[in-house]
Amino acid sequence: IRVLDLEPASSPNAGLCAALRLVRLADQPTYEAISYTWGQSVFPERLHIGGSHLPITENLAEALRHFRARSENRTLWADSVCINQQDNNEKSHQVGMMADIYKIARNVLVWL
Repeated sequence: IRVLDLEPASSPNAGLCAALRLVRLADQPTYEAISYTWGQSVFPERLHIGGSHLPITENLAEALRHFRARSENRTLWADSVCINQQDNNEKSHQVGMMADIYKIARNVLVWL
């Protein structure tokens, strides 16, 4: 699966920057899963990943701003970012793994 290494920020209004990396669930990686509502199907916010900008929902952006650390990266899993939403095969496969993804997570963070 992919996990999101969310960069820290001292200001809650700072832009959202992160890196994605692959991990194997069998290796028991350390990450926290975010459970959140997608809200409306509009993507007004941007998550900066490398040189790209990934559109994300306002609700996910608020969750990431709330949960990010002030001084160090925080490793998270959020379905709309960590699963390639343009790849139906990947979505189907990883949706089937979601119980394990949440079970293996160190914490499950809830944002409503």
